[in-house]
Amino acid sequence: MNTLSAAQFVKKWSKIQLKERSTAQSHFNDICALVGHKTPLELDPKGEFFTFEADAKKLEGERGWADAWYSKKFIWEYKGPNKSLEKAYQQLLLYKDSLGNPHLLITSDTHTIRIHTNFNNTVKKTHTITLDDILAGSGVELLHRAFNDPESFKPADTPEQVTNASAKQFVNVANLLQKYEEKKLDPEHLAHFIVRLLFCLFAEDLGLLPDKVFTNLVKQNLPAAQFRHYADGRNVWLYTHSSFQRRIIR
Repeated sequence: MNTLSAAQFVKKWSKIQLKERSTAQSHFNDICALVGHKTPLELDPKGEFFTFEADAKKLEGERGWADAWYSKKFIWEYKGPNKSLEKAYQQLLLYKDSLGNPHLLITSDTHTIRIHTNFNNTVKKTHTITLDDILAGSGVELLHRAFNDPESFKPADTPEQVTNASAKQFVNVANLLQKYEEKKLDPEHLAHFIVRLLFCLFAEDLGLLPDKVFTNLVKQNLPAAQFRHYADGRNVWLYTHSSFQRRIIR
């Protein structure tokens, strides 16, 4: 089993700009060396539980092939440099059921790695690893967990808990708007605005809006310091309200 230091890995892969087919298996084997794990060919010569080009059936019945599959742990899909990792993730969503629905869905373009959690009845989380993270050690630690302890990525929050917390936050937003507006807002108009705001957040998360258009619109209407500290609630929502009433509501 080969080993590779973080510095050696980063030095090698920071220079490579080849297409997906030219790099996928070589990069994955180097990931194995980086975390001290046997490669698919070393651990599973028959390709029964850890293999490249895993045969997968998509939801609509068409066949596909996952770049790398480790049973009960992860599926890994590659894209070439500057290609969409979101498209790679969408591919994995089509493959996952036929490959045992493992805990992690991982995408990479060799310079960036994204680990998406895939646990039932939990909020989905994404962990992004850059070459700098690998050099710093935090990225290697995440990759080591993916190979050896994927269960450790399981989020604590359930969708119900997040939904309840979000509902309370939107109630607070409505109360703040009523409190700080010069004139008392009509309840129906305020409810309409909150629904539109919620839709924009939802649509951006699902990719229905152009990339980060809603977030960027907020940034454009907020001083940088206020945007960085939006969690205190008041100013960001007041700016959002005045700005988006003009641009979205009306």
